Amino acid sequence: MRLDNVFGLLGTILLLQLIDSLDFDFVTAAAFVLLSDTLGDVVVRGPRATLIPKNPLYVLSDAQFKKEFRFSKADIPRLLRCFQWPRYFQLRNGYKFSAEICLLMVLYRFAFPSTLSKLEIMFGRAHTNCSLIVGHGVRLVYARFGARLIDFDVQLLLPRIHLYFQAIARKSAGAVTTCFGLIDGTVHFITRPRIKGRVRRVRNNNNIQRAVYNGHKRHHGIKFQSIVLPDGIVAQMFGPVEGRRHDATLLKLSKIDQKMHLLPPRSFVYGDQAYQVRPWLLSPYRGLNKPHYQRRWNRAMRTVRISVEHGFKIITTLWAHLKFIPAQKIFTTPVARHYVVCTALANMHNCLYPNQVSQHFDLAPPTLEEYCNLYPEV
Repeated sequence: MRLDNVFGLLGTILLLQLIDSLDFDFVTAAAFVLLSDTLGDVVVRGPRATLIPKNPLYVLSDAQFKKEFRFSKADIPRLLRCFQWPRYFQLRNGYKFSAEICLLMVLYRFAFPSTLSKLEIMFGRAHTNCSLIVGHGVRLVYARFGARLIDFDVQLLLPRIHLYFQAIARKSAGAVTTCFGLIDGTVHFITRPRIKGRVRRVRNNNNIQRAVYNGHKRHHGIKFQSIVLPDGIVAQMFGPVEGRRHDATLLKLSKIDQKMHLLPPRSFVYGDQAYQVRPWLLSPYRGLNKPHYQRRWNRAMRTVRISVEHGFKIITTLWAHLKFIPAQKIFTTPVARHYVVCTALANMHNCLYPNQVSQHFDLAPPTLEEYCNLYPEV
């Protein structure tokens, strides 16, 4: 028994003896007890709750686990083999944890708008340790997948490019025959940036707020450029760029034209009217009085282009924490890194459970092992 509990118990006994000796009536005695600081300490101060580490893999049912972590229990060992992580990690402060717990915490953190206190309850570990584990897991996933997603994954594209040609040609009823992907930009909403003091030589909050404010969406955000393939895989997630930038500016900054020379001749991507036509980029015909064949071509490509919007929706639906805007704070949270990591996790989820884009084009994605073997560890 703790020392403060012993003193509290003795104080309670003395209080009861004092009430008995003064011969108080019931109402007076009850009021005296309730107003007593000594008894209040005994009631409030109980034994301190201890956290017992637990693994949700062995606690939750299969249905509950898939709902909370987006993957089934059988997928976790397979994911760990593809990541090629060591069995245990040890941080600089000496804290040690398993690779399984690290992966589960990353999945649970982004699956819903959860807080660190919810991770503490789910895993039975202090919220400070949960923060360290999640941060470590995010850095590992980003180191493995981040560079290829940002730079445009040609290595993923080349072995399956003819399948992509056939899928888009089939869906567009022959409008195009050598188009392999769909390109578009997206705004990832963030909170209005506020800087306390000087951070990275930034002195004016208004300049930062104007830079990330998107007038079209009427919200603060950072922009990414994405290329979605017909099997639902995101081949590029270039960014972040200031939210006020136009999609054409992102296209220029991404330098994707340098990668297109590595593809077969006359390989195209298709974008909306925000993009100018280039030797490797197609966009709809413009103007009001278009000939019939141009209007027909635009209609045929319209059902194809919508899949890139579905790709953005799939990422934020699977990993709903990205839509929790109060948590998207630049200068305090690696918001852009989180978005790229969630894109990689969405690709891996698509390999196991084909998404809406894959079903729309009726093209199965690569297996998880095929997808991950294209990404050697950095």
